[in-house]
Amino acid sequence: MKKLLTAAAISAVALMAQPAVAAYENADSATIKRLIKDLDAEKTEKKGAVSAFWRQVEKQGTPLIETIDGDEDNMLVTFLWKDEKSRSDLSIVVAAPFYDDEKETVRMAQLEDTSIWYKTVKIPASTRDSYDIALTAGHSPNRAASDELSIDGVLHEAFGDPLAKHIVDHGDHTHGMYEGPKAPAEPWLAEQPATPKGKLKSFTFKSKTLGNSREISVYTPPGYKKGGAPYPYAMMFDRSFFLDDTSLPTILDNLIKAGKVPPMLALLVGNAKGKRGDELPPNEGFPVFLEKELIPHLRENYNVSRNPVDVVVGGASYGGLGSTWTAYKLPHIFGNVLSQSGSYWWHPNADWDAPDRDAFMLKAGYLPNKFVEGEKLNIKFYLDVGLNEGLGMIKPNRDFRNILKAKGYDVTYAEFMGGHSMLHWRNTVSDGLIALIGTK
Repeated sequence: MKKLLTAAAISAVALMAQPAVAAYENADSATIKRLIKDLDAEKTEKKGAVSAFWRQVEKQGTPLIETIDGDEDNMLVTFLWKDEKSRSDLSIVVAAPFYDDEKETVRMAQLEDTSIWYKTVKIPASTRDSYDIALTAGHSPNRAASDELSIDGVLHEAFGDPLAKHIVDHGDHTHGMYEGPKAPAEPWLAEQPATPKGKLKSFTFKSKTLGNSREISVYTPPGYKKGGAPYPYAMMFDRSFFLDDTSLPTILDNLIKAGKVPPMLALLVGNAKGKRGDELPPNEGFPVFLEKELIPHLRENYNVSRNPVDVVVGGASYGGLGSTWTAYKLPHIFGNVLSQSGSYWWHPNADWDAPDRDAFMLKAGYLPNKFVEGEKLNIKFYLDVGLNEGLGMIKPNRDFRNILKAKGYDVTYAEFMGGHSMLHWRNTVSDGLIALIGTK
């Protein structure tokens, strides 16, 4: 009789203790304390001190990053907003991945009766993340480039910090970005003039199975040949993530040149209009479309391997969930899963408007339980998740890792100091490719 994997067996997997979420604390900025001291000094003209402060801020950009004496693992980050009026009706909030709307931990305060609004937090020095400034609805300087956000039941408008030193563009608008002195290196993102470039072909693909169409892009490596040994390839969901928010072709050019991965193709699969939430979570139709239509098209037109060991399916968020589902349904095609912040909390019967929604997300989801119940498949995994994504993302990923390890799967698992965005996935996608089909 087949022995089922029990919850006790899963818990018995020996794993290093890790923090539940990224730790942060309210803190005092040395820069702000010096400014307060200057403002309190009778010999200092208040307007002059404030003007000098803003000139320096505009020169160096926001937020302010300060080291902590005797603490190399953390840093002080001070977010700033300039508003000339002294007003109690305006709520100014830092909309960041560590925001907690119950504790109001990142609500800005006005410095005396000046134009300076600020909030300082202590966070790990290895953090790289994006953030917005959120004002009470109706006060955004550019409402067209703002997202609506409910904070403590009050509607706010979130937008990119206009004084941010670094800008990242993902979603509907640009966001401010900050990084600590120990943030991980990003060696594969920038285009290198001396590195040979692959080619990208994009086209619209119509599906009879699904009755819709989507944009597809195929990357071929430098020196690609239609004959000879077949090439490994990676099929990545959410085409726009890996073309618009970051350039997977550039990453592959660099990885191939450095000998980190073999010359390989990439199949970037776009989403049918309005169907991402239906197609990427577990369903029966999408894997059929891949097996019967898209993969045959790829094999007919490109010199790609048919050995599952050479084939990766990957994606982020729902794409991570969908990549695992695809390999689960089609292990004879896909032997590797690259899951970035996979949505393993997902369940088809969940009521996401229910009061216990957050508690439900902490349970092992629908797809991980399929792996508990089923026979071990010949699939290799790379999983990652961010420590600023909240327990609703972190715990299901850890639980799924434990399930896979207990079943004997080959799993590479990583946690990064950041939130749920391409700002991190653009970097860790290379880690996943190297772990799964990197050169030995």
